[in-house]
Amino acid sequence: DIDGITVAVSLRDAPVPDGEAEYWANSNFMEKEQALAAARSHQAHVMVAVVDKEHPPRQRGELYVKLASTLLKAPNALGVYTNGTVWLPEYFIRVAEDLKEGDLPLLDLVFVGLVRYEKGTCGWTNGLRAFGKDELEIRDSQQSPQEVHMLLLNIAGYIIQEDVTLRDGETLGYTAEQKLPITRSQGVNVEGMSLKIEF
Repeated sequence: DIDGITVAVSLRDAPVPDGEAEYWANSNFMEKEQALAAARSHQAHVMVAVVDKEHPPRQRGELYVKLASTLLKAPNALGVYTNGTVWLPEYFIRVAEDLKEGDLPLLDLVFVGLVRYEKGTCGWTNGLRAFGKDELEIRDSQQSPQEVHMLLLNIAGYIIQEDVTLRDGETLGYTAEQKLPITRSQGVNVEGMSLKIEF
């Protein structure tokens, strides 16, 4: 029990089953080869869970990041498998430093995936479901991959920090004039339902 929030940390003396960590290490677009090497060589894993629905999402997320980044400082820690990718300890800990400035360590809580097809750029989040929210998707955007990535990250941060639930048929935007429609339907790049944002 930490500040009224229940957490569970469990050591498993075996690799993550079914090659799952190795598979998802491929999505680390910044350090793919190193993430794959870490996933292939791990011999045990620690599961970290924040078991709480009473406290705000931001508080729960920050506690998770503190626990995970503390564990990653162990000399034999190879990486963290979270939100559909494998991050190296140095990266995750560096993002966690945002907490010292009072900022949300968003990149440790939400992964944004991107792929470019003939019709445009598609992006999605992985991590919002841990907060009881739908994942976000942008389909076939004519905006740059950087703009799609930034919009998804900004919306995810807003959802976690303000504990907002976006709904089918609503709109959102950076200004009063910008109205990006939201549609809730079966996910394309994520499992289950997702919120599609027209951008």
